[in-house]
Amino acid sequence: MPQLSRRSPEDRSGAFRAMATLVAVAGAIIFGGCQHGEFGQRRLDARERKLARTAAVAASETARRPTVTAEKLRGIERRRSERSAADLERAERYWDRDCRRWGDRQEDYGRALGRIFGGQPGDIGRYAIIFFF
Repeated sequence: MPQLSRRSPEDRSGAFRAMATLVAVAGAIIFGGCQHGEFGQRRLDARERKLARTAAVAASETARRPTVTAEKLRGIERRRSERSAADLERAERYWDRDCRRWGDRQEDYGRALGRIFGGQPGDIGRYAIIFFF
């Protein structure tokens, strides 16, 4: 089992002094009553004005939001319903095209499998694209 090092009394007193200094500085900062200078006060005033303007804009937007949201939702729903029929037709065309392509390429698939299993497995990378895409 490793030995735990013990601090000497000098080391402990140095650590205690450092901690006491840190606590004293933190207390002075917290309870010292720091005040803003002229520049700091101007910055705070500008920030308060900007926050007031933001709050006013947010309040006006909130007041008109229910009507805007309802109108937007109606428009979104209308566009979705218009697109759904076109999407269904497009999906059917893609499915038919893919099935036709798969059927048309059966000879190619057979030849490629014959080459791969016939002793040329190094060519599988080139034919994998044909099989899966």
